[in-house]
Amino acid sequence: MRTRRHPANPVDGKTAHRVGGEGGWAEFVVLFLFAAVIGAAFVWALVLHEKPPDTGSTSATTFDPTATTLVPPTLPAPRKYAVEDTGVNLREGPATNTKVLTRLEGGTKVRVICKTVGQDVTGEDGSTNLWLRIDLGQFGLGYASALYVDVGDDLEDNNAIGDCVLAPVG
Repeated sequence: MRTRRHPANPVDGKTAHRVGGEGGWAEFVVLFLFAAVIGAAFVWALVLHEKPPDTGSTSATTFDPTATTLVPPTLPAPRKYAVEDTGVNLREGPATNTKVLTRLEGGTKVRVICKTVGQDVTGEDGSTNLWLRIDLGQFGLGYASALYVDVGDDLEDNNAIGDCVLAPVG
């Protein structure tokens, strides 16, 4: 068998050793280890690493109507209030262009469920865009302008009259 001799180094006359070439096992081992480390880091990053919390998710106080386990915020218990002396129309929605369900005479006591923003209404006592959702028992639900129901300071107190938009009712 013939052995291959490496040429002598012209400076000191010693035989030069080539790195790589035919027996590049050292290079192979280094490349293999490098690939194994990179592969392991990749697997750790994708699979094993604990993901940070999703900051784009909805908070516990946000009402999400598409949630699969829907638990809406709780409204305060309905309270009874008297209709102003002029009376008021009870409507299907919080606007004067919705169907009138019935006319409530002055002094009538009504159960107010919640309040919502609707059409601006102007009367002798001022104007407001707040409407009250009213429960008439067996006669159903409807809306009346808060301008014509004597709720006093309860209109600004969410513990007395809650917002309809936060919880489905009816």
